[in-house]
Amino acid sequence: MALSTIAGFAVLIAIGYLLVGAVKAPMREMFGILDPSCVTKSNADLEKLVASVADRLPSRRIGLIDAYSGCDPPEVGAWIQVKLSGASIDDSLNPFRSEGWSTLSGREISEVAYPGETGSAVTGFIDGRPVNVYALASERAKGLVRVVAWFDDEDAHGAQ
Repeated sequence: MALSTIAGFAVLIAIGYLLVGAVKAPMREMFGILDPSCVTKSNADLEKLVASVADRLPSRRIGLIDAYSGCDPPEVGAWIQVKLSGASIDDSLNPFRSEGWSTLSGREISEVAYPGETGSAVTGFIDGRPVNVYALASERAKGLVRVVAWFDDEDAHGAQ
C-alpha cells in the first residue's frame, strides 16, 4: 500500500510540474512579468548598442537615449532610440557609412518609419553581430532626426 501511495504522489507531482510548465509563458504574458533571462541578455545588448551606435552619433542629442528591452511578449530584442536636433539624416549615418556599413532598402526603411517619416538606414556588424541603424525625419518635426538601432539576428530576438 505504501508503494502505491508513493507512486500516486509521484504521478501527481509530475502532472503538476507539466501543468506549471505549460502555463508559465501565458501567465508571464497575462501579468506582464518579463523573462529574467531575456532581461539579462537585453541589458548586455543595450550596453553594446549605446556604446557602439549612440556614441557615434552627432552630439546634438535631445534628452536621453531611450532604451527598450524588447522582453515584453512577443520578445523582439533590445533596441534604442535617440532624437537628434539640428542634424540631418546623412549627418546621423555618415559615421557608419565611413566605416563601410551597407545601405538598407527603402522597403526595410518603410517598415520602421512612422507615417509621414522618410529616412535612410545602414547595416553593419558589432562584435560579429548584424546591426541595423535607421535615421528618420518627419516634415512635421523639422530639424529633428529619430535614430533607431537594434541587433538584427536570431540571437537578439529568436527565430521569427
